[in-house]
Amino acid sequence: MIKEVVIPLDGSAEAEITVPYGMALAQKLGAQLDFVSVDETGAADTGNLYRNYLRHLDERLKAKYPGQRAWQTRLQNGKAAEEILRFIEEHVADLVILSAHGASGRGSALVGKVANKIMTGTNKPALLIKSPPPENRPLISKILVPLDGSGIGQAALDIVSQLAPAFNAEVVLTQVVEPVRYLPSVDGMGAYTLPIDDAEIEADATTFLNRRAEALRQKGITVSTVVKTGSAAELIMNYARDNQVDLIAMSTHGLSGLTRWVFGSVTEKIVVYGTTPVLVVHPPGG
Repeated sequence: MIKEVVIPLDGSAEAEITVPYGMALAQKLGAQLDFVSVDETGAADTGNLYRNYLRHLDERLKAKYPGQRAWQTRLQNGKAAEEILRFIEEHVADLVILSAHGASGRGSALVGKVANKIMTGTNKPALLIKSPPPENRPLISKILVPLDGSGIGQAALDIVSQLAPAFNAEVVLTQVVEPVRYLPSVDGMGAYTLPIDDAEIEADATTFLNRRAEALRQKGITVSTVVKTGSAAELIMNYARDNQVDLIAMSTHGLSGLTRWVFGSVTEKIVVYGTTPVLVVHPPGG
């Protein structure tokens, strides 16, 4: 269960695009939030600036979310990524919510250095936000869960099964098959053509997704399934953009027979180049 959530903040408006997601989790799941800033300079004036910022943040949250008090503001000293990772481990956090902006606050297309270090340095689920939350509609109403046919994706499904009912969100399960049509010869001088039947592969993918969908439906979750063939990362990002997906939930890696979809590389491309919020979940032992 998501009960402890860490949200790093550096005092910028760009970083605060994560705050509405944290407050929603606190309201809907009863999660405790820790808003954490890190003073890397150790100077007295910088420390005072951060303390003033956190105090004003606390006042703004109290005004905007009256009656809700499920957060604490904390100031740490040291290197930002190292201190956040240490805080996550010491407080046994269940989730970290990160803004993708860089140190300068410019641009949302790439992941900032600190966010990247945190995402790659922890095995806790990480939610990466790249743009302000939607206005005049629910925060999370549609969740896209890409699966690769292996058991790796179950880690993301376990969290989605908590989020979807809490937000009354629809879940879309998708599998993108990228069949390998050629294998190199033993001498490396040529390649063999594989007798692959696209219709059979898509049918197998549909059967797999339907089994996963039924397990979610038994929990009262609205689920649909989509099978596509082609470049996984591109198709996932395009589907999310064209179908008003509010969250992509993915496990971090996996390898599935002839599809040869290494989940890690697909997730990385979506994290770096996508614009939809991405929840990255590590499988047990991953």
